[in-house]
Amino acid sequence: GTVSSSGVFTPAGLGIATITATSTQDPTQSGSFAVELDAFPTITSVSVSCNPSSITTDQGSKCTATVSGMGSYTEMVTWSSDLGDIMYTGSFASATTGTATVTATSVQDPTKSGSTTVTVTYPPLTIYTLYPTLAATGSAAQSLTINGTGFLSSSTVTYNGIAHAATLSHSMVNSSLFLTIQLSASDQSKAGTYAVVVTNSIPGDQASASANFSVVDSLPAGQWTWMGGSQSTDQD
Repeated sequence: GTVSSSGVFTPAGLGIATITATSTQDPTQSGSFAVELDAFPTITSVSVSCNPSSITTDQGSKCTATVSGMGSYTEMVTWSSDLGDIMYTGSFASATTGTATVTATSVQDPTKSGSTTVTVTYPPLTIYTLYPTLAATGSAAQSLTINGTGFLSSSTVTYNGIAHAATLSHSMVNSSLFLTIQLSASDQSKAGTYAVVVTNSIPGDQASASANFSVVDSLPAGQWTWMGGSQSTDQD
């Protein structure tokens, strides 16, 4: 860099500059001072990536922001999305389907931001298990719980081709979904195998494969039924 006659220093680049003042009366006498030259904190760009970039409504995506700049800049960002929710940690999820634009904005320079998209779809409509799976003929009314994926609050359930009102619930420990219907005594009055099917009106009247509920004349050995209809297994 250069120093003017009045002592104003103008740096020419980054690094450590040693500025020296020498006596005009006695040039053997001088003093020096080191100045560290750093760039003014500047954000040059923000880029965003989310993994995975395609999820279902019961999944999440982890988004990461890469902040580039000069000088002692901060990499802190604020997160936003036009669909679903994103936490300050970059964890994204959405209960609504569509294409989400996820944006990270520099805290230091809000004019600098980066975005990416995450595609959100409904999970495949699948029945995993029924509980209980069978009942004895003449059983009293009882609840039938259906465990699976892709269930919605608007999902409908048919038992033996007859629609039954369903209540949606979520697991407290994982992402499992449950639909519960009430089986009447007449639903269990005759022995047979009855199909249980879950249907969503969106998207496009999607229906699950059927799961079978059995009504038998007598329960297998080691199983019994409460008067209220719920089923258990003898532990003896």
